[in-house]
Amino acid sequence: VKFQTVDYKGYDLHYLNIKGFFKLILGSLFESIEKPYYTFIDEYVVFSNSPITLKLYIDAYESHSTLITDEYCRDFVDEFSNSSNVFLYVDTNKLAHASKTYLNNDAQKELQNNEIFFSQFTQLGLEFKADGNHFKTKTVIHYDADYDAEALRLEAATKDLPYSVLEIKKEEISKETIFDMPEIFPNDFTANSYETKFHTGKTEMKVYLKDGIPHGRYKLYYINGQLKISGRFHKGKQTGTWRAYTRDGKLYHKDRL
Repeated sequence: VKFQTVDYKGYDLHYLNIKGFFKLILGSLFESIEKPYYTFIDEYVVFSNSPITLKLYIDAYESHSTLITDEYCRDFVDEFSNSSNVFLYVDTNKLAHASKTYLNNDAQKELQNNEIFFSQFTQLGLEFKADGNHFKTKTVIHYDADYDAEALRLEAATKDLPYSVLEIKKEEISKETIFDMPEIFPNDFTANSYETKFHTGKTEMKVYLKDGIPHGRYKLYYINGQLKISGRFHKGKQTGTWRAYTRDGKLYHKDRL
């Protein structure tokens, strides 16, 4: 048995064109790796079923854009020990995005319908650490009330769009007044949300309620369906991070209230 080697940016990518080889040698944990590709990075051996994945990982490592450089991730990992026998980290929103191609239609619809709920549970970690003849187990789930999947997708999609091509009407959107919300007084105090619509039937504003007062995610839209404002209420008061967008989808202003 001879492994072939291809160089990429000074890293040797090794591969063996024999299906099922790793499962035979290393067991069922590697059964999904049909054609084993691997490389060495520092003190680690990185396996993949595709050389493209290894290439992307090397690119991320070289550009210092792996998880260890992400402050959001580092703050979460601080909840765990510096070393353990098994450590699992899950970015739940990235996992949900990546898993869509593996889900049937019903599961995809359920995922989409409940995105507001699950997306705010942003990170999950699991640790097993040997202690004598047993393992200490620790699980941590991070809840981020300010996480807004729709707003963040829009922000990422338009981050490189110059303001020179945007249509900004000062009478319509102003940094000084954009987050001055009019009074919200629903007609049903038992409802869990309150919504207004344009004459076209499209949603103009939606906010979640608790005991008749705003409590939860708030979203305001332009008549063309583009998100205008995203924020959150807590017992009737604005809280957390609020974002405002132009009609073109560009993030115009962000503030923490």
